[in-house]
Amino acid sequence: MNPFQDHSDEELLLLIRQDSEQAFTHLFNRYAGKIASLAFSKVRSEEITQEIIQEIFTAIWEKRHKLEINTFSNYIFLAVKYQAIDHLRRQIRIKKHSLLLKAFVKISEEETLKTVELHELEEFLQKGIARLPDKTQKVFNLNRFEGKSISEIAIKLNLSEKAIKYHISKSLKDLRLHLKHFLMTLML
Repeated sequence: MNPFQDHSDEELLLLIRQDSEQAFTHLFNRYAGKIASLAFSKVRSEEITQEIIQEIFTAIWEKRHKLEINTFSNYIFLAVKYQAIDHLRRQIRIKKHSLLLKAFVKISEEETLKTVELHELEEFLQKGIARLPDKTQKVFNLNRFEGKSISEIAIKLNLSEKAIKYHISKSLKDLRLHLKHFLMTLML
């Protein structure tokens, strides 16, 4: 029999604040299935659903000492809702960037598309990203491909927002230069 079975959510949260991994595991098991169905109904992906659940519970564990939650069930369902919305926003940004990339290729559509396919440009862009310093690369990927905001990245990487802005600016400058060389090569 599980010793935490009869504990309320609030009692479990109190134990979690005191670093009880068993209470945390019980709370996770109590809600994971419920929130999985809600998350899946929003994102329609088992993989993304699992990521959302993991992100939420990781955040709960990491913030356990300063977490103040009145009603855990309300909190967890709202967290799923906002994580799903964030995911959908990131997907929209990624599609938007993909469309911009395709529009960029259409600069000289007749000549460019005859000599180079879109995947070659994307491959060249990936090589440009790979040439960036590790931290700049990580910031760029979080911002442009995962759709994270400057403040989210700053928190995640434990850097100042000014440093994040610097890395984004540096990556864009370097990639523009990299792509410029690519386009110059095509024109020759």
